[in-house]
Amino acid sequence: MCNSYRALLDAGADLHSPDAKGLTPLYTAIEAGADEGVISLLKERGAELVSNAVKARKREDLIAWLAGHVNDLIEKRELIKAKGFIQCGVDMNLPAGFERRSNVVMAATVDGCAELLDWMLKNGGNPNATNRKGFTALGMAIEAGCLGATQVLKAAGALIGGMDTIKLLSTACVTGDLHGVIGILSKARKDSKEGGGEFLFILVIVWAIRMMTSCFIYRH
Repeated sequence: MCNSYRALLDAGADLHSPDAKGLTPLYTAIEAGADEGVISLLKERGAELVSNAVKARKREDLIAWLAGHVNDLIEKRELIKAKGFIQCGVDMNLPAGFERRSNVVMAATVDGCAELLDWMLKNGGNPNATNRKGFTALGMAIEAGCLGATQVLKAAGALIGGMDTIKLLSTACVTGDLHGVIGILSKARKDSKEGGGEFLFILVIVWAIRMMTSCFIYRH
């Protein structure tokens, strides 16, 4: 099959010919689960996911749509296909998904796809981008109880971020994630020093001790 594609390209087939949406044969190949050799050949010949015939404004919309599409693929656990799109240029740090609330890195975090997440972080994924609520991927992983993603992000030096410290603390305490509790409190202390909120930090400490004590009593 790869030889057939090579022959078509050698005969002058247009790599950038758009479909009705403005996407190229490279997009179609990945979406259809084509042989890796075919995809590699298209990339070698300079193919992109969005046709260069598309106007700038529509091109931006399609780039954002592709990021959202990869989010959806991760949610469906079609991880090989999702990785293929990223390898072909989908921006995993671009805000996407519903109302562009998060990015592809965050999608992998929330869904607990630790292996894919680890690969993304080693290939340009930003662990410290924030969603519309101010949470980073690590904050979202702790809140969702994704232990594998939490470990991967911590190993990458990710920060917690996020405004809802109490909510994150609640989840970390209930799940018994002592490292998560320590990380959240460290971030809260840093924020309190920068913002002059020492009293609020004390309240957070008191609340955390109370919550952890309650969880300990409940478990025993």
